[in-house]
Amino acid sequence: MAEDLTKIKTNAVMDCDLEKDCVLVSSSDEQVQSALVKQLKKRNIEKICFRENDDLIKDISSKCPAVIFAGVDEYASEIAATARENGYRGAIVAVISENNKSAAMASVRAGADHALIIPEREIEFDIILEKISAGYKPEAAAVDQLKRFLGPVGQGVILVDGNRDMLFSNKSARGILNANSEKEVSDFIKDKCNSGFFTKSRSQQSAIAYMDIRLPEGEGHKLLGLEGCYLEISKGHYVYLILLHDFSEWKRLDQLRSSFVTSLSHRLRTPLTSIRNVVKILTGNNCTDQGEGKEKLLNIGWRNIEKLISNLDELQKIFMIESEEMNVCRTMFPVKAEIERLFENLQKDGTVKGFKLSIPDISIFTEGGRLSDFVSSVIDAYKVWLSEPLFIECSSSIREEVDLLSRSRKRLNIYFRPRINGRNIYSRDNFQDFLSFDEAHRRLVMERLVTALNGRLEISTGSTITLSIPLDPPFDRKKDLVHPLHMMIERADIAGVVFNLIDLSLSGRAAGNADYTDLLRKELLLLAGCDGVISRGDDDSNYILFLTGRDVEEVESMMTGLRAKLHEICRSNGEEGGVDLTWDIKFDRQPGDSESVIDDIVLTTLV
Repeated sequence: MAEDLTKIKTNAVMDCDLEKDCVLVSSSDEQVQSALVKQLKKRNIEKICFRENDDLIKDISSKCPAVIFAGVDEYASEIAATARENGYRGAIVAVISENNKSAAMASVRAGADHALIIPEREIEFDIILEKISAGYKPEAAAVDQLKRFLGPVGQGVILVDGNRDMLFSNKSARGILNANSEKEVSDFIKDKCNSGFFTKSRSQQSAIAYMDIRLPEGEGHKLLGLEGCYLEISKGHYVYLILLHDFSEWKRLDQLRSSFVTSLSHRLRTPLTSIRNVVKILTGNNCTDQGEGKEKLLNIGWRNIEKLISNLDELQKIFMIESEEMNVCRTMFPVKAEIERLFENLQKDGTVKGFKLSIPDISIFTEGGRLSDFVSSVIDAYKVWLSEPLFIECSSSIREEVDLLSRSRKRLNIYFRPRINGRNIYSRDNFQDFLSFDEAHRRLVMERLVTALNGRLEISTGSTITLSIPLDPPFDRKKDLVHPLHMMIERADIAGVVFNLIDLSLSGRAAGNADYTDLLRKELLLLAGCDGVISRGDDDSNYILFLTGRDVEEVESMMTGLRAKLHEICRSNGEEGGVDLTWDIKFDRQPGDSESVIDDIVLTTLV
């Protein structure tokens, strides 16, 4: 019976002619039934049958209706469910009384394609019939959405309908199968995927098959894994999602991993071996040289120890970035001041011999620890590449980008470039090649840090490294609220001091003025000092301030003073009353208080 109904569905959907095909009207209300018949005959639909007994499935099977008008109300959902559960896949129109919204929703959930509200309007009746004649099916929209989503996916994906006819294959699937057309993919599915594959997929929600396919002449074979997944996209309608697993790609990945591990082992083993040999010579019975030779051996051992520590630091940094064990708290970061401080420290320890900094005095919201780590990684890479005292130039620019939704986003581009001795530039490898082959692990660290900063990395054909990061990233609950809250409470506990969380914002007609927002940022940096954290709210005028060691009276005094400064600037600009500062101390935690209130704050007060 189910196979017969599947054939009914195919005829009804693929070749639907309402003036020739049967239309079944099933209603316990004679008035409704009479009104429907009248409307159908008015539109030259004469082949109408009625359900006169309880054997709905028998009526559908014998009369093969293209459409079922089912009603009224709860009875409509019952008919739709019975038809769908027994395999009918033609159009179902639920007939619903005007005020019964729950019955309409229930009928759709049961498998009805359309809901006709009675007393119906002529145009609504015509629209429904037009959709049925045109072959419109709700499941087609769901399939279209799947196609749009799966199209750019890197893994090979094929969609097959309930009759095992191919609906779609993405570019990756065609590439894996070396297929030049959809027909070639369809032929592959029909040839390689037997009925058992689909039956197992439907009964277990997933099925696995393996096969060896021959590549074009001279290219050998390819081992594939096919994973079939059964998806019900609407009531009574389903598709098979077939995922292609190319094991030859896995093999190449294993080779790359093996190459990386071998390279890493070499970088660690070489200095260790050198150190071992030096120690062996110095402690051996035959070591009688106490002069220049011993000094050379000690220098060799020392250099290799430094090299080993550097490699281990880089390796540790990679894993810490991946596991988010590094600083993931975003806060306001004064770019020029922090990079200048970093360069000054590098100059003191001899890493750089000088620097030139051309960055405006701006502040951004970012993970300061990761930004500093990125800058340090850049300097280390230049130092190893040049093998000479380093002079670094650093500049920046602000670029505005517009996305597909016409939303404007500003990004800060920071440029790093070493001054290179022109006489030696041609005696060394290209900087890009150096970071791609000789010191690939350094590039890996930089790329991981840039990804963590939600940024972009560019290495020019010369030697300039560009970091592009969001100037004002959107609020992130974890990085801007949860992490800093836990970190600051832990810091307050260790120090045994009070912790306050202040929600503050600018208001008034001039609140968006850059003069006031810039002043607010500078003042907040001064108030927070080295130990505070500043998070950005929904816009430039809303902030969350995390402070330790300041009691409520001191916080109120600080905020009052800041408000007075803003009012004074307003008066001097002739905009008195144009801007105001409001604040709310959301959390005042005394030393020794229970930490159980953290979850309450995160889940209620600030979310």
